[in-house]
Formats: sequence, C-alpha cells, structure tokens
Amino acid sequence: YTKSGREEIAGAFHLCEDVPLATDDDVTSLLYWAQTAFDYMAMGNYPYPSSYMLNGKGKLPAFPMRVACEFMKEESMTDAALVRGLAEAVSVWY
Repeated sequence: YTKSGREEIAGAFHLCEDVPLATDDDVTSLLYWAQTAFDYMAMGNYPYPSSYMLNGKGKLPAFPMRVACEFMKEESMTDAALVRGLAEAVSVWY
C-alpha cells in the first residue's frame, strides 16, 4: 500500500488522526476489523429490523447484508470508489 493509498483509506473510513495507518500491517488490521462487521451482519441477516445483534444499543436494518452490499454493487467502480463503498458498507454494522 502506498502512502497516498493509505491516506485515501484513512479518509474513506474517517479514521481519527491518532489511528495509525502507516504500515501494511495497519491496513490489514483495518481490513480484519471491516471483515468482522460482515461476519456479524451475516449472523444477524434477519428479514426485519433488529437490535438483537447489537445488544439493544442500535438497530440493524432488515437484511443488513443486502443494505451493506448496495454500497459496492456497481461493476465499474474505481478502486477509490470501492474503498469508500467498503467504508459505507461497514458503517451499517458500526
């Protein structure tokens, strides 16, 4: 990952200034964090809005996986658009 690429990723995910994204390992950690959102959304992919998976501290929409995937569904998305789409998709959970 280039420095400008890491900066673009940090911007897409709205990372705080003190969150390190200086190395490839930092980016990998961020991607694992994003993967966790998809893991949990898949477990809570109910056909109705639910707060069950969030322990009552929020509410997932009906079929949260479908909602998340809407942010990345265009075939001709640029790399930058895919990164922004991933950030938006993860925000369905977080």
